[in-house]
Formats: sequence, structure tokens, C-alpha cells
Amino acid sequence: MPFKTQLRAVNVDVVGIGYYMAQHLRDHKLPVTEINVGQTAGDAEKYSNLKAEIYWNFRLRALSGELAGLTDDQTIAQLAGIRYRHNSRGQIVIESKDEARKRGVKSPDRAEAVILAFAEISDPYAGMFEFYRQQAEEARRQDPFGFPGEGGNFW
Repeated sequence: MPFKTQLRAVNVDVVGIGYYMAQHLRDHKLPVTEINVGQTAGDAEKYSNLKAEIYWNFRLRALSGELAGLTDDQTIAQLAGIRYRHNSRGQIVIESKDEARKRGVKSPDRAEAVILAFAEISDPYAGMFEFYRQQAEEARRQDPFGFPGEGGNFW
């Protein structure tokens, strides 16, 4: 990988299958920033969750002209198809995948990848998934069978 030394981080939404993608990238010695887009936003007054904050910040960067060079038509179409609304608290909410599916739109995977690539995360919980994964592995090493009542893990 020619730019590996210049890579600061690969942002990965680690909820669901993304957790395994983060592990795979980490196995290849790439710097991974774990993101849970369902977390509380840094600016919880303005955004319903971290996803809304990340998406909105990407939108602002695009509108300001900071972003250029995207030529993939499918990604552009996915970005253009993302909808938002304001909830009763006045927070920005990004349309869920289920809501988009109801109006016939497939999951915007490419758009999400681009948006995550530009996300600047300064999350105090970053790395928490890795911490808990290491704790679980240590518990399994100590008691791989996890027998109840013998100090083993419970999953």
C-alpha cells in the first residue's frame, strides 16, 4: 500500500459487521478509529446522534468547496439521496436505512464510506470496543469453557 505511512486513521463504524472489518484492518497494521454512529453527538443540542453530526459536517465541507474529485456516479447518487429532518427537539436527524428502504432506496454504503473517511473524531470513547474485545479474550484464556460459578465469562 503506497500511502500506508501517510494514513492517520481508517474510520470504521464498528456496530455490527463493521467490528470485524476494524479487526481485519488492525490485523494488517492499519490505524483504526472505531466509530459508533449511534453514540451521542459531540454537539447533542444540534444533532440527534454522532451519525447526524458526521453527516452534517461532511455536508458543510462539501458546500464550502473543501471537497473535490469524486467521480463515481453511484456514490454521488447515494450522497444526493440522503435525507434529513429535524426532530421535536430541533436536532438534525439523518434518515435511517429502514426509512430509505421504504421509499425504495438501497443502503448508501459508498456514501457512508466517503462520509466516514472525512469524519474527524475526537471521541473520548474511541477504542472502547478494542478494550472490551481484549478483556473478553483474556477472560476466555483464563477459562475457555466459561463454566458458571467458576469465574468464567458468560457469553
